[in-house]
Amino acid sequence: MRTRHNIKNPDDDDFAVSSIIEFLKILDTVFFALNALLLALTSISLVVGGVGIMNVMYVSVAERTFEIGLKKSVGAKNKSILMQFLAEAIFLTILGGIIGIFLGSVFTKLGELAAASFGYDVNLSITWWSVAVGAGFSALVGIIFGYYPARKASQMSPMEALRKE
Repeated sequence: MRTRHNIKNPDDDDFAVSSIIEFLKILDTVFFALNALLLALTSISLVVGGVGIMNVMYVSVAERTFEIGLKKSVGAKNKSILMQFLAEAIFLTILGGIIGIFLGSVFTKLGELAAASFGYDVNLSITWWSVAVGAGFSALVGIIFGYYPARKASQMSPMEALRKE
């Protein structure tokens, strides 16, 4: 190569020789960085979504204060009220997760079609494992961010809750 490029000094090489192992190491580093970035973005999205769920649940508790007081005055236990509001939060987040999974599958198919329009044969797939993990994280976000408003609702005094209406 040096003869072909008329290079006398080996320090002046204008080419590089790499093995497939070096190329794979670089590729692994790039994919690791990409996965870390996607994990960070997903985590931020989960926290923002969780705060949104918490706010919705606070509004729900505030609007239904009289209902909570009425239930407690006729004998509802704190645990049943807590479970009611937790179930609502979990339902909301799982519904959001299902919508997200649906939109993800639509965008996956659109990505395949876009790649096919450029002449690439790309097969993107969504596994059942990823759907289960997505639904599980949705439920977990509902539990974590819905617990405090649900606990606040369950700890209300029936007298004060009935007085607010």
